[in-house]
Amino acid sequence: MANALYQGPLRCTDMELPDELMERLRTATPKEIPIHMVSAVVAYYIANKPDDSDWVVLPVANFDAYFGTTSFGRKILKQIPQEIMERSNTGFGICRYRITNAFR
Repeated sequence: MANALYQGPLRCTDMELPDELMERLRTATPKEIPIHMVSAVVAYYIANKPDDSDWVVLPVANFDAYFGTTSFGRKILKQIPQEIMERSNTGFGICRYRITNAFR
């Protein structure tokens, strides 16, 4: 057990988006929305998209905790433009969303 703890997690959870995609996100994201929040949502989508669907469940409450603020779920998520992200059902701390083809 001590060896496993010393070696750390089994997989890398860091994900960097390509520079071209980041530039398109910067251009499409309104100035009042922090780009690191939008890029985190896009990276989460890429990492968790199932093979049989374009929709991913976004754990909004977990993202609020990750960013250290409840403004992500209450304010920021609603302001991400439809040209980047389409939202479906929202409630109970989760929502279903997909990233548009232009940003995949």
